Amino acid sequence: AELTGMSWEDITHTEDLALNRQLFERVVSGKLDEYECDKRFFKKNGDIIYTHVAARAVRNPSGMLDYLVVLVDDLTLLRKQQLELERRVYYDTLTNLPNRALLTDRLEHALAQLKRSNGLVAVCFIDLDGFKQVNDTYGHALGDHLLVAVGKRIHDACRTTDTVARFGGDEFVVIIEGNSDQSECLFLLQRIQETIGQPFQIEGHWLKISASIGVTLCPDDVSDGEVLLRHADQAMYLAKQSGRDRIYFFDAQSEHLMRHRTHTLERLEQALALGELQLYYQPKVDMLQGRVIGLEALIRWHDSMQGRLVLPGEFIPLVEGSHFEIVLSEWVVRQALCQLSEWHRMGLDLSLSVNIPAPHLRSPGFVDFIRLEMAVYPQLPPRALELEILETAALGDLDAVIQKMMHCMDFGVSFSIDDFGTGYASLSYLRRLPASIIKIDQVFIVTCCTIPKIFPSSRGLSGWPWHSTRRCWPRGWKPSHMVGNFSTWGVPWPRGSALPVPCQLQKFLAGFETSKDFRRSHRSSRSCRVFHS
Repeated sequence: AELTGMSWEDITHTEDLALNRQLFERVVSGKLDEYECDKRFFKKNGDIIYTHVAARAVRNPSGMLDYLVVLVDDLTLLRKQQLELERRVYYDTLTNLPNRALLTDRLEHALAQLKRSNGLVAVCFIDLDGFKQVNDTYGHALGDHLLVAVGKRIHDACRTTDTVARFGGDEFVVIIEGNSDQSECLFLLQRIQETIGQPFQIEGHWLKISASIGVTLCPDDVSDGEVLLRHADQAMYLAKQSGRDRIYFFDAQSEHLMRHRTHTLERLEQALALGELQLYYQPKVDMLQGRVIGLEALIRWHDSMQGRLVLPGEFIPLVEGSHFEIVLSEWVVRQALCQLSEWHRMGLDLSLSVNIPAPHLRSPGFVDFIRLEMAVYPQLPPRALELEILETAALGDLDAVIQKMMHCMDFGVSFSIDDFGTGYASLSYLRRLPASIIKIDQVFIVTCCTIPKIFPSSRGLSGWPWHSTRRCWPRGWKPSHMVGNFSTWGVPWPRGSALPVPCQLQKFLAGFETSKDFRRSHRSSRSCRVFHS
């Protein structure tokens, strides 16, 4: 203290002064001869020194205090190491936000406080839409910088009484305390969603993402922290299923849907192992020449437990966004190539198209997967396998998708764009994609047939600027009077309920010769019905 020009009390940490005075008074009064404790002192520059103090009183013959012998151990380095270990245990090393361990502790504390108040505690599960694509495109290092920036924005948008934690990956959890009702919570979450939706500038790149948020409220929901987190996670998944960039509040129906999804995914994995999944084939017919020129592979599930055929409309939406989506897509591609090889051996010159979900197309290993699978069947003619992608699949990073498509085309596959006209893509966008077939959405077709001004019969689809290099395939074709429209437009391949329905392989081969004369026979058919893919 003398060396620093400060008094003993000046260099003692404020929070330790009371203990220091109490111990000294007891020593002076003779009630205490020695003591040990941890103390903090200030350096002249304001830094804190952490110490362990051991003191012993030396008294004169009359028992009065003569002086104190004090040993001081400097524990500053040890304390810093201890604090760093505690931070690693309770804080995320990337974002410096609370991690799962501290989140759990804070949630339990909030629920305990709730029992003594009349407010609400909101548990909010936030998942970033489009983050995986950023990682795949720009690398994990830039993705980490984005996570840090997102965490800061969420933290800045919340109140000091709220807890913002990184749950893992691109998932964050916010605990909002002291709400009076759901609308107050919703206002804060909309503010969080809005700030995440603003573009991020990171390492010279402008990045645009959004957030799907699931929320559960206590005491409206259960008061168990682990269950609340699970319910918020389920609500977040439903927010994603509803179109992403949404806020979804948990309810009992949400839990039922989530359990149904989990059960269905488990059953589908079993079905794949047991051979219950099967490809059906719908012919693609050239209306101008009246012959079958290819097929589309459509998945069906022969559910042994239910004893019925399950159409994809019942289970594919539940597969989307799950770990099983890419597994199933790879299985379909392998089955399709195996079937193409068999047809080639039989002398049937047919192409086969399969649907590729966007997550599979965007996955890092997609190109290598296609390369390895195509290498198994070197005898197949070029373009025998056609990969269908939705026009929305490439919207996030067009250049990266084009590059993947070009690489795959080098291995002998072709591409088609599905559901054109659903309101996302433009003709300029489609010009850049190296797809040989454009499949036009049903709503777009109906509009074309009912409003002639859109496509004058003299030009129609054949007048589109890219028609010379790409073929158009109208989907959802039903009334037979549309045949004349498509023929006039120069479109040979309509698809819909007036065409042969998807069928098993044996039925297709048995009726193949008849299907060649489809243009003549379809007009008298009265038993056609729709099987949606």
